[in-house]
Amino acid sequence: MSDVKYPAPLERVILAGLQTPKTPPALFEIDMKEMEMLCTTAGAMVVDIIVQKRDSPVSSTYIGGGKLDEIAAKMKQENCASLIMDANLSPGQVRNIEEIIKAKVIDRSQLILDIFAQHAKTNEARIQVELAQMRTLYPRLTHAWTHFSRQVGGIGTRGPGEKQLEVDRRFVQKKISDLSDRLKKMEKARATQCKSRSGYFKVTLVGYTNVGKSSLLNALSGSECLVENKLFATLDTATRKTFIP
Repeated sequence: MSDVKYPAPLERVILAGLQTPKTPPALFEIDMKEMEMLCTTAGAMVVDIIVQKRDSPVSSTYIGGGKLDEIAAKMKQENCASLIMDANLSPGQVRNIEEIIKAKVIDRSQLILDIFAQHAKTNEARIQVELAQMRTLYPRLTHAWTHFSRQVGGIGTRGPGEKQLEVDRRFVQKKISDLSDRLKKMEKARATQCKSRSGYFKVTLVGYTNVGKSSLLNALSGSECLVENKLFATLDTATRKTFIP
């Protein structure tokens, strides 16, 4: 039996964006290239990039219905699993787009949170990511279920007449509360830990993702923090001690 582990196949996706007169073409191109890099970091293969030019977004679907029909046909032709939108969509927009293209829709925030979930290593980082995901999920639950009419009851629910949506929303609310409490305890412990380092001069490296912070930290301290040419490759903070002559 072979012990060789093969990488999981990349998820085939279509990346779509909306270019309006308010956004300079050069800036829009940079933004779309960054989105493509985010898709790669998340483990997706961008099969095609589709851009619509409009004066303003469509309130119900962000991009126009004709362009969505084009995207749906392209996704079927290329056997794509998801549409990734270069925008932060409302729950209603996600629902409406999914109804048209009959496939999963991921907006910019969801994509970044997915990357965070993959790269979070410490317990605190994982809780922070899960909390952010739950807060993003909660307002979308209104449109997330097709089994609204199913009645549930029993232990953990308020009564036999409660709809599944209400159970799901209350579950997410409780999860958010529990994660927030755990995070507060961790932050308190970290504050105590920081006080123990009060005798040291502290320097903080701050910058956008993939600009070389980890590389600089390694060069200054001789450490071996992960360095990759990917957006959000390192998510957790790192503290190292070094001596400056």
